[in-house]
Parts: sequence; structure tokens; C-alpha cells
Amino acid sequence: MSSPAPDWTPANVHASPSARYADDDEIDISEIIKLFWQRKWLITCVLIASIIAGIFYVQQLPRLYYGEAKLILESKEQNATGLENLVPGISDDDAEMNSQVEVIKSRSLIGQVVDTLSLTDDPEFNITLQEPTIVAKLIEWIKSKINITLETDLLDHREIAIDQLTKNLKVSVLPKTHVFKISLETWDPLKSVKIVNTLSQAFVSDQVTAKLNSNIQAADWLREKVDTLAKNLSESEAKAANFRSQTERVVTEQDVIRSNNNLKNARGRLNSFQESLENSTGSSIPTKDLDRAQLNSLLRNITELEAIVERQTTDLLTIRQLDREAEAAGAIYGHFAQRMNEIEVQKGLQESDVRVLSQAVPRYQPTKPRKAITVVIFGILGLLLGLAYIMLRKLFDRSFSDPAELQNAFGVPVIGAIPRAKTRNRRALLNYAIKRPSSSIMEAIRDLRTSLLALEGRERDIDDKVGKVVVLTSSIPAEGKTTSSVLLALNSAALDKKVLLVECDLRRSTFRTYFGSRTELGLLHAIEQKNDWEAAIWKEANTNMHIIFGGSSKERNAADIFASQNFTDFIEQAKQNFDLVILDCPPVLPVPDARLIAKLSDKIIYVVQSASTPASTVAAGLRLFDNIGLKPDGLVMTQINKSSGYGNEYYTN
Repeated sequence: MSSPAPDWTPANVHASPSARYADDDEIDISEIIKLFWQRKWLITCVLIASIIAGIFYVQQLPRLYYGEAKLILESKEQNATGLENLVPGISDDDAEMNSQVEVIKSRSLIGQVVDTLSLTDDPEFNITLQEPTIVAKLIEWIKSKINITLETDLLDHREIAIDQLTKNLKVSVLPKTHVFKISLETWDPLKSVKIVNTLSQAFVSDQVTAKLNSNIQAADWLREKVDTLAKNLSESEAKAANFRSQTERVVTEQDVIRSNNNLKNARGRLNSFQESLENSTGSSIPTKDLDRAQLNSLLRNITELEAIVERQTTDLLTIRQLDREAEAAGAIYGHFAQRMNEIEVQKGLQESDVRVLSQAVPRYQPTKPRKAITVVIFGILGLLLGLAYIMLRKLFDRSFSDPAELQNAFGVPVIGAIPRAKTRNRRALLNYAIKRPSSSIMEAIRDLRTSLLALEGRERDIDDKVGKVVVLTSSIPAEGKTTSSVLLALNSAALDKKVLLVECDLRRSTFRTYFGSRTELGLLHAIEQKNDWEAAIWKEANTNMHIIFGGSSKERNAADIFASQNFTDFIEQAKQNFDLVILDCPPVLPVPDARLIAKLSDKIIYVVQSASTPASTVAAGLRLFDNIGLKPDGLVMTQINKSSGYGNEYYTN
């Protein structure tokens, strides 16, 4: 009694055979190594291709030569004249050092180098002079076709050269030092040296020029200031002289002291008079004319002396103020005049705060490209690319490469594992199988034949001779079904069995690529001419194998032919006259022919191409058989890579 058909729905069939590893907590390193070993030739080819690409890439790169110069910031010391530096130099703090790095890379200094060495005529820096690449030519051609023009004449070649040199130039400050390093790589060792040294000298000269310009500006400012101070001094001195000329006599401090003493004595006399008057008359107010006149005289004298003291004090303060103003103006004028003279002296004594510590010298050994390292990197990338491709292909593989996986996925025994043929030509493959019966592919066919004989017969109401009619089919074309049919028939005929191989494809004939055009008659003749059906049989020389070619049916549908009674009668006649009938049927999914033919068979062999046919495709084909109550007796995996470890090539040659 046959077992119930399995549920071949997408939910119950492994959509990805590799998914069975998804729940594993550990990665099987041996399986990964085995996978890589199976694809060792692919990895080797990718590795070699990457190395060749690396060598080609290195050959295309220009040789770059290195040039390097070093400049040092010297500590600022007092100059030879002993005069104070009025214009400060470069500070040695980090911010100022980094600022000077930007000065070295400034467009003004780079422009001087470009002009001095005529780099606008050098294709390395003026990229407009370089031969356009294929891509650039293609872009220009496309632009010309769509009427887009580029005004190349408007491009400033000097600015292009400055930009290119700035991009390639490297300027840095050595850690914990006051040393600048200027380096550059170009196509020519002498060019690298010239550019670096020219830029170094330009920077030193720029420092001197900057200081000289600062001194000139300071001198101009001091000159204007001295002129203003001289005018102020003259005005102050003129005020003092004018004031002295307007006074009758120059008041001195002794004059003020003398006048204050006179005022003091006058006040003393007034007090004495008032005391004597009070002693004699008993009152300080005079009653006599003589006393009254004397008192008025004393008061007038005091008033006059107070006026004199006030006037003299005011004159003395004014003179002192004017003298101080003139003296201050003179001092300021003298200071600025001295500084102006010092600046004039320093104009001819300016030196840069930096000097060239070491000039660039030619290095004739190119620094780039680093050929060996580049090729090794390409090789490593190629190796990783090959390994990643294999892993990704395995991860997203929806096919079967292991017969055990195929059997576990569908619950149908795998009765054959046929390796990939060494020849591409089908006729050559047939000759190879005949001449080398001990080859691995023929040993696999023998295993298939043995497994086929060992299968238990299914209950069929066709004949009591179980196993005479064997159907071979597959899900889609080009899975190795026809090759398996031909080789199985060839191997079975070698056992002195009378074998009939029938090509059941009425849409296109594949047998002719194996055996050539042997006869004009085919399967249609055998089906329709019951009394003359053997005329369609062609016998392979030196074998006991008989062949009926498929031919073509343009007037009738192939499915209708296989569903007819004539075809059933043909199968009965074949069973009566041959020990084994092998029916090479069309694929299951494209056409229904195989399902109609399989109803008349004793055994159904379902062919699956290794590492190619998706699991969902196999499931769809098996589901079609299940829909008509049939189940394949065995699965055959074809075109297996020998490096996968399946097969018996160890015992064959």
C-alpha cells in the first residue's frame, strides 16, 4: 500500500536548503573549509585576476618622486645696533606656528612659485594640457551631441596650477619643535626639489618683505606723529614766550614769597594799631581824625598787597603750566623723533625669523606607487571577494548541492548522483561513455541502475512485470534528464538486455545531438502505425540499445497524442518486445506530457540539477504529480561537481 503523498506546499518545503543551518548555535568551520575547497578553482581564478588587475593598475599609475625641505623658527634676539625691535616677529606659540603653515600654503606664495617655475606650462599642474582620458572624450562627445559647450578659454590656467600644487603640497610643524616641513611628490625628482626649495625661499623672503613693509608703515606713521608733536611743541613754547612778553617783569617764586611777607607785616601793623587804640580809648574804632586816617592807610596797604600777591601767584602758576606743557611736548617729541631715527636705521637691517634648515635634495627612487604592497592589497581584496561571493552564494542559494538535503526536503529517496560530464558536446559524451565504461559518470549510472532494480514495485493495473517502463523527467529543461536517459539505456543494454529508449518530446528532438539524424521516422509513426511501429526503431551499432526519436507534431497537440489509446497500445507493444523501456519525457512544469506518460509507467525517476534548480521549482513539479495521485520512485541529482565529495571518482579513472 502506498504511503500518503507529502504536503509539498511552500510552508512545508525548504525554500532555501541552507536554511537548515540558521538555527545552529555554532558555525561548523569544517563545512566552511569544505565549501571553500570545493570552489578552490573559482577562488584561485579570482585571486589571479585580482593580482593581474593590481599589476595592470600599478603600471598605469605615474611614478612619484619625493622632495622635502625643513625651515626652523629662530628665537628673537636684540639686533646688532642695540635698538629695540619696534615691529614684532613670529611668535613661537602653537597658534602662530599653525598660522604660518597657512601662510606657506597661501595662494600668494604658491602663485609666486607657479610664476617663477612656469608651472602653467606643466601638464602635471595644468591639467588642461593633459591628454584627455577615454571617459573625458566620451563626455565631450555627449556634450557635443546635445549642444553643450564648455568655454575652456575662460579657464585661468594659473589658478588651475595653483589649485593643483596646493592640493599636492604638504606643510606641517614637527611635534614639539619650531621646525616647518614642506614636502611634495611629483613626476620628476628634480621638479620636486625645485618647487620645494623655491617655496622655502619665497617664504623666507616674504618674512623679510613683511617686516620691511611693517617698518615702512611704522616710519610713515612716526613721521606724521613727529610733525604733529613738533607743531604742538612750537605752540606751547610760543604761548610761554608770549605770556612772558606781556608781563612787565617775570614773576619768580621769591617775588611771591616777598609779597606774602609784606602782606603779613601789614596785617601785623593793623593788629598792633587796633590793640593800642583799644588800650588808650577802650574801643577799636577810632574817634580822632588822625587815628581814622592812619587806620584807612593801613587797610589800603593791606588791600594793595593782597592784590599783588594774587596777581603774582596767578602769573607764577600760568608760567609754570606753560613751561610744563612745553617741556612735555618737547619730551614726547624727542621720544618719537628718536624712535623714528631707530626705524630708519632698522630698514636696512631686517632679517627673517625663519631660515632654511635643510634644502630638498633629489631622490631618484620613486616613493609611489608601492608596487608590491599595491599588488598584495589587490590580491587580498580578490581573495576576500572570492570568499565573500562563495559565502553569499551559499547563503542565498535556493538549490540543492547535497543529495541528503534533497532527500530530506521531499521525503523521496535519492537513487542516483551523477557527476558533471567532462565534455560539453553530447556526441563526444556518448563516445566517452562507450570508450571509458569505468569512468566516474558511468559508475554513477551503474549505481542508478542498481538502485532502480532495488526499488519496490508500486501497485499498478498495467502489467504484472514491474519495472519494465521507466520514465525520466525533470522540473525544467537542461537538468541532465536526457543525458541520464541515454546513459542509463546504454549501460542497461551492456547487460545483454533488450532496451528501448524512446524520446517522448514531440516539440523538439534532442536525441539527434547524440546519435545524429539516423531515420526520418519517429515516435509519431510508432504510435499511429500499430502494424509498422518497429519501422521507427533505430538500433545503435555494437549495442543492444534500440532508439525511437521524438520528431515533431505540428497538426496535433502532443498532450492529446500521449492521452490517446494509440499511445497506450504502443507502450503495451514495447513492453512485450523489450526487457526495459526508458521514456525520456519533457519537463513537468512547461507542458503536461510527462504526467500523462507517467500514468503508463512502472517507475518514475525525477531528475534535479545540482546547485542550480531552486527548491521551489522542484516542489512545484512534484506537486503536479501529487495532484494526479503519483509520486516519483526516486530522485536523481545530476551535474554534481566532483569536488563536492559525492561520487566515486576515487575508484575510477
